[in-house]
Amino acid sequence: MAQENASNNVNHAGDNKRIARNTLFLYIRLFITMGITVYTSRIVLEALGVVDYGIYNVVAGISYSFFFFTVALTTTTQRFLSMAEAKGDAVQMRRVFSICLYTFTALSVLVLIVGFSAGDWLVRRFLSIPEDRVSDAVMVLFTTVAGLSIYLISPVYEAVLIAREDMKSFAYLGIMEAVAKLCVAYLVIILPHKLIMFSVLTILALVVPRLYIAHICYKRYPESHPLQYWSWKMAREIFVFSGLNIYISVTWVVVEQFVNIAINIFFGAAVNAARGVTAYVNNAIANLCLNFSSATRPQIIKSFTSGERDYAVTLTLASSRYSSYLVTVLGVPIICSAGLVLRIWLTEIPPYTEPLLQLALVWTCFNVLHNPISDLARATSQMRKIALIANSIYLLVIPGTYFLFKAGLPPMAFYPVQIFIRVLVVLAMYHIIRNVTGVGTGSFIVRVLLPVSLVLSVDYMAGHLLYKFFAQNLWGLIAFCMIMVIVGSVITYVLGLNVEEKRFVNKKVTSMLNKCFSGKC
Repeated sequence: MAQENASNNVNHAGDNKRIARNTLFLYIRLFITMGITVYTSRIVLEALGVVDYGIYNVVAGISYSFFFFTVALTTTTQRFLSMAEAKGDAVQMRRVFSICLYTFTALSVLVLIVGFSAGDWLVRRFLSIPEDRVSDAVMVLFTTVAGLSIYLISPVYEAVLIAREDMKSFAYLGIMEAVAKLCVAYLVIILPHKLIMFSVLTILALVVPRLYIAHICYKRYPESHPLQYWSWKMAREIFVFSGLNIYISVTWVVVEQFVNIAINIFFGAAVNAARGVTAYVNNAIANLCLNFSSATRPQIIKSFTSGERDYAVTLTLASSRYSSYLVTVLGVPIICSAGLVLRIWLTEIPPYTEPLLQLALVWTCFNVLHNPISDLARATSQMRKIALIANSIYLLVIPGTYFLFKAGLPPMAFYPVQIFIRVLVVLAMYHIIRNVTGVGTGSFIVRVLLPVSLVLSVDYMAGHLLYKFFAQNLWGLIAFCMIMVIVGSVITYVLGLNVEEKRFVNKKVTSMLNKCFSGKC
């Protein structure tokens, strides 16, 4: 027994090192893409103007919302590839890849047919768009639908990278995409028909880097060579699982697009522009945690599948907390200085941008709690129940948002509703899988939700008090953010880590200091 425990500890140490290395690659990607993306959004807003930028966000957002399906499709493929890899079955991995590739290709054709059939009717019938911009808006929708139909084939290749834990290539994908979008932003400044050209070039910036990734996968990984193979039994299993993942994505898509369309109807395209601007900053920070989840996801699934359920559960709870802590440490300085950030960043600030940005970051602090438990749930036999019950709860955001807007509340009023219901969804997920994992809602509340809420509250109060002591200019903002990252890290250490985690941090810090003092750092 002692030898078995020692062997498990060694294996987990190797897994943890792999997670740390993969996360490092993804963080490098994040910081590069974050800077490029935020700068790009300023150029695009200036080039298009507030109205056209708002039109693009609400119209293209309808098409781009289906990009959430790519998350479901990537997760489905990666799950079956990881399970086959854990068994050492190379033939099965290749079969899974082939069936998923053929399935996603058929889905892309279906999306193209439906999008072209219903796009014109949707834009002209439902959206609040100036009369002289309707034809351009329709072209934007058609362009993004066409790009989406191509993009939908890429998840099968991205899943290979994740299943193989090749986060270095995955990081290159994000950097290439960010650089391409920056080039698009500069091209739009000099090109005519800016709204249409921006949508066309943006699609190219998404598709071309993925052709490179497909080439890398084909060159390095044998399972990415498609076979002339089809199994209805395997296809049915993949269809059922991907159907559940797609339903989860559909609930997200429906809620997000309802909010976008409701904002457009009640407040106009200018407020859609404000939400689009906040999305650049919020998504940049949220992607940090998605990167962390991408690094831990294979280990959660492999550990649970191979019978190491305690380790899988521990990793799930830790991943939830750490993801939220990362958002808090990076997001709270922006929440406290949102007005100054926007004045420095943008030349023209759309209405309601500041409160939308602040609440969007708070929302992300709680939304990231959902990712690790979703990964654990996908490895269990309870996925169908979770998809049908827990994610249906999330649809309650729709009536809640409608009644708030109908009552005359401002556009950011939907965020508290969204936060509350997202927490309910996560609680429901833990409750559903409690018999399989041994961890229920009580453990999640005590070990994750309370520490996260405490760290966020204390960090915000500290930031609110400190902000008044810094100059209201770029250098003051930089100094404040640097100080708050340190303060937030200390608060996280004191209030957010348990005894074992503090001991681990102390050991690592002591080791680093010893190396520095000995001249080896």
